[in-house]
Amino acid sequence: MFYKKMDIFQDEQNELVEECKWLSGDELEKQIIKTVKHYQNFSKKMKRYYKSDENRLIKKCRTSPRISKDDAIKKMKELKEFLDLTVISQEEFDEKSEPLKKIILGK
Repeated sequence: MFYKKMDIFQDEQNELVEECKWLSGDELEKQIIKTVKHYQNFSKKMKRYYKSDENRLIKKCRTSPRISKDDAIKKMKELKEFLDLTVISQEEFDEKSEPLKKIILGK
């Protein structure tokens, strides 16, 4: 049971860290805070908290490779193709394209 919870936590944590590569500035800092709070909440439930793990998480978020403008353009084209093929909805396209627009426009 413990290991299953740890696996679920690791997957959630990896998703939060993955989101960091799409962000910069204040948005990145907000995501880091969200990721750390997720770790802290989980740690309280499991009665295991290590400041070193929290620091490692923060470092992981800050140093995760940022997506390049060219990659953002490719991803945007891919999303548009999925939208045209009705694989994703307009709402999904809007949600997923928003961070890409910021990267492409340099915001």
